[in-house]
Amino acid sequence: VGVTNSPNFATRNNTRNLRVYGNIVLNSTVDFSGFIGRIVLRGTGAVNYTFDTDGVSLASMSSLRIVAAADATYSLINNDLNVSEIDLRRGTLDLNTQDITCETFNATVGNNVRAIDFSSQKMTITGSGATNVFALESTDQRITFLNTSTSTIEFTGAGQVVALFGSRNIDIPNLIFTNATDIDFSTSFDGTERTVAFNDITINTDGTTFDIDNAINTGLRKTYGNVSLPNTCTFNFYHANGTAYGTLSSRVNGTLTTGT
Repeated sequence: VGVTNSPNFATRNNTRNLRVYGNIVLNSTVDFSGFIGRIVLRGTGAVNYTFDTDGVSLASMSSLRIVAAADATYSLINNDLNVSEIDLRRGTLDLNTQDITCETFNATVGNNVRAIDFSSQKMTITGSGATNVFALESTDQRITFLNTSTSTIEFTGAGQVVALFGSRNIDIPNLIFTNATDIDFSTSFDGTERTVAFNDITINTDGTTFDIDNAINTGLRKTYGNVSLPNTCTFNFYHANGTAYGTLSSRVNGTLTTGT
């Protein structure tokens, strides 16, 4: 899809899909404000596709769904991406030096190979509430995060923030919580002992409660980099399921800094 003029994209309801089997190249005069449907990226084959919005906001649409071939990649170029939901089902999303903002991130559907290359960039999650704003859980999940050590996921939602980190070995980027006061993270134990490796975690709001696997002995082993907690913060480390990890299931490899 290549747009060189100034069309209006609009849908009557959020059940309409715009399916793209190749590149998306827009220009800044395109109007997507009336598009409340879903863009579905379905590139085929081992191809690096381009997703170029030229700064056009896609925040009105219901979802950006990626169901490309397992060895296909969609790379962001030319301005950051702002969408309501990212639904990653198959293929790779490469941030490619661009930041990305979404209300929710979902990788729970199916057991296809999928990945995000963070490219040392930032993903901002704006959602909050009792449902998951970030979810990796799926049956026989096969998801990979690339280039996470200098990348960041910032959760800007206020109040409660809930997330699932799945049942596989995975490296999580640095996490920042700007406004949350009740943080609930969980992993899932499926009979095989694995490790979720968090990088640095920073919580900015005094009085925050942060629970990871609050149902004891139900999750995976967790390791952490540097952890920075504000004043009067409660941080609950819970053990993993199984016998091999024992009390080592929660381990801070860096510096634990607490407030008063």
